[in-house]
Amino acid sequence: EPNWRYFGFMSAKLDDIANFVPARITVLLISLISKSTLVLRIAWRDGGKTSSPNAGYVEAAFASALGISLGGTNYYDGAAHHGPLLGDSFRSRSIVVLKEGLSLAKRINLLSIIFVTALLVTYQLC
Repeated sequence: EPNWRYFGFMSAKLDDIANFVPARITVLLISLISKSTLVLRIAWRDGGKTSSPNAGYVEAAFASALGISLGGTNYYDGAAHHGPLLGDSFRSRSIVVLKEGLSLAKRINLLSIIFVTALLVTYQLC
């Protein structure tokens, strides 16, 4: 609604700013865990295609690590919304790929915890 348009604008912009660095660190972690520099190339190639300055990079990195494409046409409340395709599809989406994606997410979370803990310990020692 027009009356509420600017109400969420600043919070969305602050979210974009706050998540700029973490999104790029996540891309690096996905590349590290998947042992693939292709992840970086695809993330940089496709990441800016979405309306979000951050989410597209992480989505493209995940797609590349799994060998699938994400995005395209999605349906919300029965209405089609067309967006860009992220990643190059070398495999079809399946339960196996879903399980690999969940495993990848768990490993990224674990590595993120280790990374943040190391930063906190280093900061405390200084």
